[in-house]
Amino acid sequence: MSAEEEPSDGGRPGQIVLASSSPRRRELLELIVDASRIEVVPPPDAREQSLDHLRSVPEIVQGVCSIASQKARSVGEILGSRNDVAAIVAADTTVIVDDRDQARSLGKPDGSCWRDQVSEWFRRYYSGQTHSVVTGVCVIAAGRQFDFSVTTAVTMVDDLDRHLEWYLATEEPLGKAGGYAIQGAGATLVKRVDGSLTNVVGLPLRELNDLFGELGIDVG
Repeated sequence: MSAEEEPSDGGRPGQIVLASSSPRRRELLELIVDASRIEVVPPPDAREQSLDHLRSVPEIVQGVCSIASQKARSVGEILGSRNDVAAIVAADTTVIVDDRDQARSLGKPDGSCWRDQVSEWFRRYYSGQTHSVVTGVCVIAAGRQFDFSVTTAVTMVDDLDRHLEWYLATEEPLGKAGGYAIQGAGATLVKRVDGSLTNVVGLPLRELNDLFGELGIDVG
């Protein structure tokens, strides 16, 4: 975990600002933070940044952390000198697969051709194989920025192909990193999870809660 100085006028215990428009991340955050303490402020630039050009795991991990940092900082600029904010939390999640001995990042499927794209991902990278789900997290609190990442290994079932048309019909892959939702119908396609389950959904709660504790942030 790294920390760097972030210009700030300081603050006192108050709101936990979630720099995300994701309802899943809000639902997860509400498991460790009182709902009345959560304020959602989406980043002003909602465009998805591509990591397609990166071909190593360290580069991709650095990429998701950089995106999370940009989200948190941009929301920090919106909040300005508000002194009722205890922390700003931002995250970005991607799936990393092995593609001919190189790492490849799978983000959210393209809306115009998502069925073909997800079909390829499932058949080529998922069926009977293990992939990694990485979430980069950035927390800005007390004038400092804290960045960390969490990786979870997910193994899919061997007979994935026979479930594929059914899963595509649910349209659940839309808007999901890697084209599936482990918290939904996608759970039926998963054989094993090694590591944080909430990390796969989009926010590693144990690690985030530990950081809140280290920083003395009251989340009750």
